[in-house]
Amino acid sequence: MIKRVKALAIVKNLIKNIKTYGYEIVLDNKIICGNGYCDDYNDTKKQIHIGIKEISDITKIHISEEYLVRILINIFHEIKHAKQQYDF
Repeated sequence: MIKRVKALAIVKNLIKNIKTYGYEIVLDNKIICGNGYCDDYNDTKKQIHIGIKEISDITKIHISEEYLVRILINIFHEIKHAKQQYDF
């Protein structure tokens, strides 16, 4: 188990320091952890949505490390899609 606040800090620090190819990363509390999507590269406001539903509940102090791993994997997965669109 990991503290929810620490998990969010890890995710936000990663987002701040990663190359996003012109996309803005949005942590979306309506999408479950491990899911996300990348807007079309031709959109005016390009965003990558990353699901954080399970860790956005403020009543939880601790969360499973599995949720953090799912979020981190999803971030890199969606960045891969953004790079593919950028290269195309």
